[in-house]
Amino acid sequence: EMCIRDRYMGMNVFIKNYKGEPLLGKVWPGLSHFPDFLHPNATEYWSNMFVLLAGKLNFDGIWLDMNEISNFCDGECPPEEVNKIVIGQPDSMKENAPKEKEKETTPKRLLMEQGPRRLLGTKDEDLPYHIGNGKLDDHLVQLNATHAGGLEDFNAHHLNTFYENAITYGILQQTLNMSDFFILTRANMPGIGRFAAHWGGDNYADWGFYRRSLSQIFNYQIFGIPMMGVDICGFAGNTTEGLCARWMQLGSLYPFSRNHNAIDSIDQEPFALGPTVLETSRKALQLRYSLLKFYYSIFVLNNGTGSVFRPLIFNYPDDQTILDDGHVERLFMIGNSLLVVPAQDEAGQVVVYFPQDTWYNLSDGSLVRSAKTKAGIVNMVVPLNASMPVFLRGGHIVALQNSTNVRRAKDLGNVFQLTAGLVTLNKSTAQAKGNLLLLNDYSLPNVRSRCQGAVSCQLEVTIQYIQGRGYADVVLNFAGVGPQPADPSKDELIALSRVTLLFDRSTALNFARIKRYETTFNNNTAPTS
Repeated sequence: EMCIRDRYMGMNVFIKNYKGEPLLGKVWPGLSHFPDFLHPNATEYWSNMFVLLAGKLNFDGIWLDMNEISNFCDGECPPEEVNKIVIGQPDSMKENAPKEKEKETTPKRLLMEQGPRRLLGTKDEDLPYHIGNGKLDDHLVQLNATHAGGLEDFNAHHLNTFYENAITYGILQQTLNMSDFFILTRANMPGIGRFAAHWGGDNYADWGFYRRSLSQIFNYQIFGIPMMGVDICGFAGNTTEGLCARWMQLGSLYPFSRNHNAIDSIDQEPFALGPTVLETSRKALQLRYSLLKFYYSIFVLNNGTGSVFRPLIFNYPDDQTILDDGHVERLFMIGNSLLVVPAQDEAGQVVVYFPQDTWYNLSDGSLVRSAKTKAGIVNMVVPLNASMPVFLRGGHIVALQNSTNVRRAKDLGNVFQLTAGLVTLNKSTAQAKGNLLLLNDYSLPNVRSRCQGAVSCQLEVTIQYIQGRGYADVVLNFAGVGPQPADPSKDELIALSRVTLLFDRSTALNFARIKRYETTFNNNTAPTS
């Protein structure tokens, strides 16, 4: 059977060296050529590869690793490396190879058909500056490797990654007719989050990489890649029980959450490192699953824009203390509603900065700071055998779910518990707002059909506590949003099992016996007992 290289060499779809020959590198399979995703034939070639894979293996996601393009040689493998292996006779197979398309006039046109020649010839020593202490093509393809249209890799490096992910997305969706699929990429550029999730590559099992993971994920929110995480417990080196327990706590709330390490490192699954890591992981992952659909809703409502895993300064841009005292790298927000406090070391003693606002402890409902109090510091300990402390911002509602015995997202069902952190509007009224998605099917096609464009699956939830003489009324209003708002009589139904009101007793309002509950939808009132 003809090898892949020989079968597709006639398509001219591989990146060239400066001589105009397919550049030869080395990666895990051995000596390798690299697809040029800027070439007009790239989609056909890559599609054929996916069809071949799908014929041998059922899958619903793809991991695009080593795609910077990573290379075990610097630039191109030297002749002595190439001569170690015979890789085929492409000329003798030429009549059987797919024919190259007619000459293209697009920017992706392959210039190398004019014959082998050196183009601009960018070399590392020609650069006006150097990044770090090594060469720019250290363990990568040559800077003067050429893509379609004669573009050197020096100028097309990240574009190749972008097109790889865009083409992969289109193939999974259209060629293989996948409805739900997942793409994970290591190489990236701004905007690639439209097609793929990203993780931070090979980190180390140490506290420095643990702490830097927050700013790393913050940056990728800015780059348009919100679905991002790093290897929990560290990729290279051997983790420790204390480090991994803390990292499982923190990583449980990364947007992309995965424990992953190198083949020559010790096992670091939670069950491999002792009871503390196991129980801490269990509690942390229960918190993740209880918040998972709330987390999903932020992605859906952002509709491909904005940030999800946020530094505190995004919500309080005028608070200079956050920047001056380093709090920007020690705390994070999930959306606009939740402030999360990870440990900074194994002991877990932390200094938590609360901006001036109302803050409630999500786990027990206690008031931590009132909006009447100036911003300030609270010392606390992040416990082990538990999840991280999470605080609900006043004026916000978070939708939680029971995560007991939940092993996957599909186990969560459509029953929610609303927790409302009330803030005082006037002498008689306190209020909180939030959002729900009128969905119980979170598959990609269903989200697209029900939640994007003019159609909206969003419900804006407002809870008001209205105080009378010796009693109070509680009003829940559910309002559809957009030109075609959600309609609970027609759309998928969700259920509320509990509504919890968190109350700031330092305000003029006094908590009173609730006399009446009232539920409205788009101003159609339906009193309830």
